[in-house]
Amino acid sequence: MKDKVYLGIDPGINGGIAGIRIQEDGSTLVNAFKCPRDLTDMANNVRIFTAGVESENVHIIIEQVHSMPKQGVKSTFTFGVNYGAWLGILGCLELTYDKVRPQAWQSIYDKSGFGTEYKDRKNGLKNLAIKLFPNHKITLYTCDALLIANYCKTIHNRKDNNE
Repeated sequence: MKDKVYLGIDPGINGGIAGIRIQEDGSTLVNAFKCPRDLTDMANNVRIFTAGVESENVHIIIEQVHSMPKQGVKSTFTFGVNYGAWLGILGCLELTYDKVRPQAWQSIYDKSGFGTEYKDRKNGLKNLAIKLFPNHKITLYTCDALLIANYCKTIHNRKDNNE
């Protein structure tokens, strides 16, 4: 078995990028970063996660986003620019990716007791990521990206086992 990488990207300016790398020897490396503000740093983060891995063993999911009602014009524009930057970086690096809506990647997790308020849901996702990755520093910036990367790994493992 060759190394496999599963990347999750939460494209918001307050989001992050996370990777789960299953190495040839079966060991797992996990890492996550807050979304850099600089395009070069964004691209370098992708390169760090994918270095030395054949492209067919790199699986990427980026959260599919859109503007929200009552969201300000400036924040919507900034959000869209960041999303486009991630898509452009992945395209320039010739990496394939899937766009997945938040409801889809969150569907594999038990979110009972999270509450309906935004802050309660975010803290619930952070606590869930802490349970899944207890040996890693988890922040509100990186928790969604880690959960997206784990979702990516889960669905690709299901596909591999069904083939």
